[in-house]
Amino acid sequence: LLPSTTIGVGNYGVGVLDVAQLLRINYNKFNKTRTGVQVSYSVAPTASTYSMSVSNNTLTATGSGSLSTGIFVQGATPFYSVLGTMVVAANSITNARGEGIKALNVTSALRISTNTITLVSTSTGIRYGVNLAGGCNGLMVDNNSIDGKLAGTPANYNVNNIGIRVFNSPSCYVQCNTITKTGVGIKYDGATNSSPSIGLFKNTFLFPMRRGLMLTNGAIIGTQ
Repeated sequence: LLPSTTIGVGNYGVGVLDVAQLLRINYNKFNKTRTGVQVSYSVAPTASTYSMSVSNNTLTATGSGSLSTGIFVQGATPFYSVLGTMVVAANSITNARGEGIKALNVTSALRISTNTITLVSTSTGIRYGVNLAGGCNGLMVDNNSIDGKLAGTPANYNVNNIGIRVFNSPSCYVQCNTITKTGVGIKYDGATNSSPSIGLFKNTFLFPMRRGLMLTNGAIIGTQ
């Protein structure tokens, strides 16, 4: 893709189906899309020399526009074992009405890092900064900045917004993220959520916030 491409109203800014081995979606601008970038794959990189990246993009919805999901990654087969074979990094996502970044059925080697995410502040609906929506395993979510309420609104939390959700996604690393103005900072949901010893590590929860960590539906994160 060319740098600084402006995408208009539509279902997807960029949709990539069954990508294999190499992918670069970097330095683009997306506005008023239902989903900014969606990547699905059935043949994952098989060596560390191959990689995928969605990075340094700007995704937003201005005026009456909509941004349901900023970036959505869905996988069907494990990545090569080196963490970071696929990177979603350094993206700026604002006005997300559903989730900033969503991963579904992604196993190993995906790193979601250094993204800046701001959610909408309406009173209805649940929104996630980063949503590991199920079937994920061995992912890294680190050094992201998540704000649960839009700039310029009163300085309190939005009870409906959740910084990071880990749903039925074991052995994932949630580290060094900064979260503010959310009802819940990090939520583990579902019974299959055991984490490594540093699975939940050095995250910063900034006031105002209702709860920093929530475990629901029998979620277990293990000894930290």
